[in-house]
Amino acid sequence: MGRQRLCSLRVFLYLGVCAIAFAFPFFPRPKRDLEINPEENIGVNGYLLEGDILRSRRRNAVRDYYQTWINRTVPYVMENLSSQEQQMVLLAMEEIMTKSCVRFIPKNKESDYINIVKFEGCSSSVGRIGGQQHVILGDGCYANGIILHELMHALGFWHEHSRPDRDNYISIIWSNIATEHRTNFEKYDIATIDTLDTVYDYGSVMHYKNNTFARDRNRITINATQPLAPGVEMGQRVKLSETDVIKLKRLYKCNITHCMNPGVPQNGLRSGESFQVGASVFFSCNHGYQLYGSRGRFCLDLGQWTGNLPSCLPDPKGELHICTYDTRDMCGWVTDTTATLNWTLHTRSTPSNGTGPMEDHTMGSAEGWYIYLETTSVKQGDRSRILSEPMIFNDSASMRGGPRVCMMFYYCMHGKEMGALNVYQRDMSGQPVHDSLVFTRTGEQGTDWILAAITLQRLSHFAIVLEAVRGNGYLGDIAVDDVLIGPCNSLTQLDTSAVADTLKCSFDTGLCGLEQDHVHDDFDWLRQGGQTATYYTGPKCDPLNCATGSYIYTESSRPRIEGDMARILTPLLHGDGGRCLLFFWHMMGNTMGNLTVKLVLLDGSERPLWYRSGDQGNDWHYEKLDIVQPPRYYKLAFEGGIGRSYRSDMALDNIEVLVGECNDVIRNDCTFHRDLCSWENVDVRSWERHYGDTPTPATGPMYDHNNNSMEYYLYVESSRTRPNDTATLRSGQISGQFPGYCLQFWYHMYGTTVGTLRLLTQTDDTGQEDVLWQHSANSGTAWHRQAIYVRSPGQDFRILFQARLTGGSEGDIAIDDISIHAGQCETQ
Repeated sequence: MGRQRLCSLRVFLYLGVCAIAFAFPFFPRPKRDLEINPEENIGVNGYLLEGDILRSRRRNAVRDYYQTWINRTVPYVMENLSSQEQQMVLLAMEEIMTKSCVRFIPKNKESDYINIVKFEGCSSSVGRIGGQQHVILGDGCYANGIILHELMHALGFWHEHSRPDRDNYISIIWSNIATEHRTNFEKYDIATIDTLDTVYDYGSVMHYKNNTFARDRNRITINATQPLAPGVEMGQRVKLSETDVIKLKRLYKCNITHCMNPGVPQNGLRSGESFQVGASVFFSCNHGYQLYGSRGRFCLDLGQWTGNLPSCLPDPKGELHICTYDTRDMCGWVTDTTATLNWTLHTRSTPSNGTGPMEDHTMGSAEGWYIYLETTSVKQGDRSRILSEPMIFNDSASMRGGPRVCMMFYYCMHGKEMGALNVYQRDMSGQPVHDSLVFTRTGEQGTDWILAAITLQRLSHFAIVLEAVRGNGYLGDIAVDDVLIGPCNSLTQLDTSAVADTLKCSFDTGLCGLEQDHVHDDFDWLRQGGQTATYYTGPKCDPLNCATGSYIYTESSRPRIEGDMARILTPLLHGDGGRCLLFFWHMMGNTMGNLTVKLVLLDGSERPLWYRSGDQGNDWHYEKLDIVQPPRYYKLAFEGGIGRSYRSDMALDNIEVLVGECNDVIRNDCTFHRDLCSWENVDVRSWERHYGDTPTPATGPMYDHNNNSMEYYLYVESSRTRPNDTATLRSGQISGQFPGYCLQFWYHMYGTTVGTLRLLTQTDDTGQEDVLWQHSANSGTAWHRQAIYVRSPGQDFRILFQARLTGGSEGDIAIDDISIHAGQCETQ
């Protein structure tokens, strides 16, 4: 199954807010008395967060995201430390290495490393930030626990007292904290800090002492509200606690030793048979084929390979034009004479926070390169334009019957002040040359690298122009990677992992990668919440979420005329097998036009799948459409044609493409807004549909997982239950014909007596039950997402959600928004 790649391969699992190192010359050395707690760094001028965390105040510093150290290895250098001080640092490193899988190595050629330097105070950045970053150990910092504390920051850990659940264990004595130090005691939410399912640890080497930043050192600033275990000292600086070690192992996934088999591209070869963490494999193609994608992949400590499996595409005539930029050149493309800016070759993240990709697309690592528009020091409307070499496809010159030429590339348009990305096809067969727009995208498109697939016009002699236009601010970096141009029939051999099997879009937060077809339409579909502007046409609101939901519609008022057409396309999708298309549609208006759904192939050919015309009443209709034997790669086009007057607004919402036939898949996906879908209760206790908070205080959710107090979820009421009571929810029948399915759901387990939530499969023939997953801890007040690959047992089966209760009243368990789709789970 295809999967969306994040602009950054490694979504950081533990941290949220950035702490970035300044180069140490920014820290002058004021004279001061050595304080009781050296990590307070009182008197050190350096923009320190929580006393000892280095951060940046400059917009052009490294991006504010966190990453663990690749391959669990931290290269280091030491600067101006005495031999005794170096020995103390090495002993602290040895303790971490002995108790976890993390390794410290002297820097060789690595680009990311820590520079341990003797300077004023004790401080460090949090996590790997890219390039050189400082761990500062001044006078008073050379105790084992203080060194461990700063190294743990560098490995990716915040202070223990910042945890989202800290109020259950400590109280802050604000009266004994000076105003300028109160921000050091802020509590972060669960979106910022993941506790890694560990208990609060008073004895962590990352915990403040109980008088840190005290006005009066004889009085405390942190009060423990629960008894400390014997021998535990708050804020100890001696050694890693047992929980510190557990966190290290979990953050760096020390239980993972190998990646799965990375595969071999069809019509290609792989060298390298070690799949251990840290191993590399390399790919090549047979004669007559070109490699598209990464030539090498690296096994990360996440148990995942960098990049995707590359494709070997047929190219017997040498017609494929491929550029991944990983050779650090522009592949013969040159700056167009009409450009005001240049595209920039770059690796890793762009310099500006909150914009651009974090890694290249090809390799997903520091070794990969891409091109982008740097928007910092330019003005709105400035544009970078790059021109390809002339391309000749004589077989495509005929207007009828000849093979078409296609273009594919990946783009990342992340930033709230985003401009536009345009692709033009330049006809070079005569004079003057003429540019035709074949692709355009504007505005924020999210943090993912997105695949664009274009069928080019039939021209025998042309060039391609890539144009990036600066938006209204510096938060608008536009990036492009992995450009591919060639005959469409060659591109159909692209490896399927690069293209998604499924699609789901509610339009509540955007267009989900759907694109307005500006080449073939007259106007755009518009996103709308609530009623359209024209009376007696269009829907009143979103069909499933009237209060806050959005849909798309065609506005038929002036300047529209009869026959004008709005056309929107899905992203490229992978076929090979039956697909189920689901969508809501609305067509009310006494001069209503027509709505058409078409299947669009890579070569530009189309076939109609569905059609409606005329007034269909003031109702949302739910369509279930089987797409029989779709091609290997395709798009879906939704066309809305304007009727005789302005009363012809039509609307679409909740478009989904699922693997399999509609009757097999539709009823197991459930939001519980209306009913239980195909799910049923089969136990002593029942799962109940509910909205808002549950009846028992200090347990259960307050809203559904989308924070909507009027939408439903399922929960098990734990009051008046006995220990080991169970509530089991069973799905409808799931076909065993596919190798496996991705099951996604949200769960909520909050309360002091919360029990266990288990996920099981049950075969239809034998009734055999197998446990897939279980969770047995108080998980706080937030909803949590879980995605699990369910291997098919080779026969029809069902999925069970089973809640096992403790008998206590504060233990409600809830689930929401279940989806089951054939294929692998997408990377999140």
